[in-house]
Order: sequence, then C-alpha cells, then structure tokens
Amino acid sequence: MTLTKRLTLGELRYRKKPTLATLRQWSTEFSTNMLTSVWEGFDQLTREIFTVDPSEAEDDIERSITELLEPRIQRHIPDHAPYYLQHASAERESRSKAPAQPPIYDLAFVFWENETFKWPLEAKVLKSDTPAAVSRYVACLREKLLTFKYSPFSTEAAMLGYLFSGQPATAFSSIAQEIPCELTTHPDFAARNHMTSEHVRPVPEDKTDSYPAELRCHHLMMVIEQFTSEKSAVKAQRAIDVRPQLKRRERYCGANGD
Repeated sequence: MTLTKRLTLGELRYRKKPTLATLRQWSTEFSTNMLTSVWEGFDQLTREIFTVDPSEAEDDIERSITELLEPRIQRHIPDHAPYYLQHASAERESRSKAPAQPPIYDLAFVFWENETFKWPLEAKVLKSDTPAAVSRYVACLREKLLTFKYSPFSTEAAMLGYLFSGQPATAFSSIAQEIPCELTTHPDFAARNHMTSEHVRPVPEDKTDSYPAELRCHHLMMVIEQFTSEKSAVKAQRAIDVRPQLKRRERYCGANGD
C-alpha cells in the first residue's frame, strides 16, 4: 500500500495559497508588535514566577517555562490583532506522509486570515553562555529553520534562549560563532537582549512559488534569575499592570473564501 500525504482540515479550508508577496507582508508587518508582547509576557513571568530561585528547578525546565510564558504573552496581545498565539502548534506543511506526526513548534503566532500560516518561536534552555552550551539552540536553527522543516511560509521566526548563567552578550557571540552568522541589534528592541540574523535558504524546486528563501531570525536572550526588589527596581516600577481581563477576540479580517 502506498502511503500518501492526504489533506488536513486546515489545508482543505484554506486551499487558496497566499502569494509570496502576501507571505512576506504577513511575516514582517506585525513582527515588532508580536515580539513586544513576547517581551512583556516575559517581564510578567519574571515578576510572578521567578520569586523563587529558578536554578533550583531540575526537571522539564524548558517546557515548564514555555507553558508559563504562553498565557502571559496572551495577556499582551491586542484584542483585535490579526493573529493569535498557540502553544505546541503543529506545522503540517512540512509533515511526512501519514501516519507520521507533524513537527511541533514550542509557540507560534497563527494568522486568522489563513491559519496554515504560522510565525514560529522555538525555545532552548542555555545553562551557560559558552559555545558548547548553545549547541542545541544552534542545531534548531540550522536543521529546522534553515531547511523549511520550520517556518516554511514565514520570512521571520524567533529563537528564545532561556539563559541561566553567563552574559547575554557572550551567549550571542557563541551563537554567532557556531552558526556562523552576523548578529545585529534590532532597532525596535535596542534596550533588550534582542539581536537578529539574516539567512538565505535553498528553496526546493517544487516550492519556488510558495516558500520564501529569505529568513530573518530574531534571537531573544531571556535571563532566568530570581526576581527581587533589590535586583529589579526598574522592572518593579513598570510592573504596576494588573492582569488585564481577556476579551473574546474577534477576527481581524475574513478568512479566504468568506
């Protein structure tokens, strides 16, 4: 029996494929807004969860941080944004034939207009800032983001580094050395530990009309440390936000075919 790649419900619903120009627009137009909500969510995570010493946690650290981060990012997404955030989101475009399971993103922004379009975020724990410590982080970028296994439609994606020890600047240097690539400061996040790298991916011959070759990877270095008033006077001053009531999100625009 020949195993075939059958249609998923999403592929059936969104049969009309966006143009490359549309994919590039979706990828870049809202990236600053999306990543602002990620940083604001992390600030809230730090204040609410890291009142204990996070270095004492020993089991399932990466998944635990990401699961706790996701709802806090949600709180900072505008009610009528054209996207929503999904934890453990499946990338069915790059799945193998049935019965194989699709790749799963740690987090992904999914666009209401076409829910097969996903703007991914992958998280990795970094126990230190050395080249050896960033090896899994680098492997994810090389083997998944740069091969279209991840982010086949988006020209942008993000890597979240949960840094437990060392300096963000040194971690960035280790990442740049190991990929290798040049990291540059993002002008909208100059005050954050946030850099970007530019890549060109070899597009499969049968996907030249649907996969954009270029990829901008955002590198967010999130320092994981215990939150104290002494260490975080500035952050505490900004922390006067009460958890906003989440309103029911409405579609920003109609889906294809409406």
